[in-house]
Amino acid sequence: MKLKSEISKLSTELKIFVSSSSSTLDRTEHGLMKDLFNSLFEKQTTFNNLVISHTYLEILLLIDEISGQTRNALSHSVPESLVHFKKLCDIWMRLNSEKKEPLVDILKLNFRSDPPWTSKSLNGTLDLNEEKVFLEYLNFCIKDLFSDLKNQLQNRLETVLTAMKWPQNINPITPNFKNCKKEFEIAFGDLLELKLPSTISNDKYKTRPLQPINVMLKSIALKFRFHFQQPNKPTNRLDKPEWMFSHILSVITQHSSFLRDQIQPILDDFGFYQYDAKLEFIYGLELLAMKKIISDVPLLLEDLSLLSHTISETMIFAKALRDTHGYNPLEYNPTHSSIKDSGIISIFTENEQWFQIWLDSEVDAAKLRLQELLTRPNCWDLAYESMADVDEMKCTVSCESFIILLDAVTERYKGLPNLLHRIAFFSDVQLTLLDEYLDAIRERVDRHIGTLKSSSDREQKIEGIVSLCRYLSSLNYVQSVLSDWGDQIFFLEIWKEIQDRIIHDDDDVSTTIFDEAIVSFKQKIDKISKVIVDDCEQDIVESLWRYDKK
Repeated sequence: MKLKSEISKLSTELKIFVSSSSSTLDRTEHGLMKDLFNSLFEKQTTFNNLVISHTYLEILLLIDEISGQTRNALSHSVPESLVHFKKLCDIWMRLNSEKKEPLVDILKLNFRSDPPWTSKSLNGTLDLNEEKVFLEYLNFCIKDLFSDLKNQLQNRLETVLTAMKWPQNINPITPNFKNCKKEFEIAFGDLLELKLPSTISNDKYKTRPLQPINVMLKSIALKFRFHFQQPNKPTNRLDKPEWMFSHILSVITQHSSFLRDQIQPILDDFGFYQYDAKLEFIYGLELLAMKKIISDVPLLLEDLSLLSHTISETMIFAKALRDTHGYNPLEYNPTHSSIKDSGIISIFTENEQWFQIWLDSEVDAAKLRLQELLTRPNCWDLAYESMADVDEMKCTVSCESFIILLDAVTERYKGLPNLLHRIAFFSDVQLTLLDEYLDAIRERVDRHIGTLKSSSDREQKIEGIVSLCRYLSSLNYVQSVLSDWGDQIFFLEIWKEIQDRIIHDDDDVSTTIFDEAIVSFKQKIDKISKVIVDDCEQDIVESLWRYDKK
């Protein structure tokens, strides 16, 4: 610029003049020169500020220009529109990288030649306030364009899907699909490429499930909400969550081959190797089910039997997704998020209040079932009395039913993703049941011991001994099963977590999680055995005494 050149030339000349004649200048002349230098310094500062402001305005104009190019290209060339949009995203990323680039350098990348007003002495940096305003404006432009682009690309993909008759089961060999295939792949891929910079993305602009997969789910979600979320619909029943889950599993099965054979190759072609088309589809369907269940929870909490049934069906559904379709949300993490997704069962575990209500209901239900089996008339009969090799040490109806109950409880919480929740179930439900079963036998044993001591009737004593043998057999069978369970990986994992969190180095560490219960059972077994032996010895002594008196 001419002004800047003249200022620099004048400044140089003044420096030479002052240097050569400083010895002859009097005090007055020194004052005049000082004022002149101050004036020149102010003009230089003003000029620098003007250049920086000009830089600021130029880059704002550049943003508006690129935004306009993006919108204009939408009507005739989506790829061109995406190219312009990516330019804005690139500017944003350069300004928000760890090493921020000066605005002048960013502008140079977007001009065919250097901007005429830049110079080596200026780097075009903004002050903090200007930079904040600029970044806010750029952020707004990018989000606004993203929304426009997304709507346009989604509408285009929806149009193609309608032509393909989605969500009907699509046969790739039909003429209809062959005619639409190329257009579908382009529409799917363009929407796949549209994404925000990571430093802008938030919940409102989340990228899972992938945007084109989300578009494919729209019509399916509409049907889902019609059947399972509309009031007064016969399929929307609080006591029948399995209907909803069955519908979702049917949809997955129906479209699995299309997702694998047609969608997955498109993801791979565009570099989305970490994504699985089928699992993304399942993820979106799971979100539908989760929203439905969350809306039902307040009503479920008023009826614990419905709550228990819903949770049971939810866990069966999660198991079907895992075992049949390979969907494990804890393992499938294509975005490498640090936040682990526990899947649909997290509805009941991540809310502390809901989890505690569920846990308490499970404890009450388990206790009730235990009382029912202990009050059966035949509960202390041998379970397999008709077998030829049966003796008094075989399991009884009660202990076999008790083991089945314990195993059923394990199945109830085995699928919980969080180990701490599994520990809570083990401690509050299973250990409680073991204590109550042992207490029930202890009460019966004490009662029979009292009868043995006070009765002189031989037949009554024999019946008492038989009953004690049944209790002993029951305890022995249960502690034997617990010993086997203690070596299973599932219970070893729980025990290791307890050791790591609770047990200190100087504590007496058991080898399995059931050791304490096994010790209690063995102590009671030893006590019953001693009573039986003592009573038999006494009976032998009395018989010998009676025989000797004859």
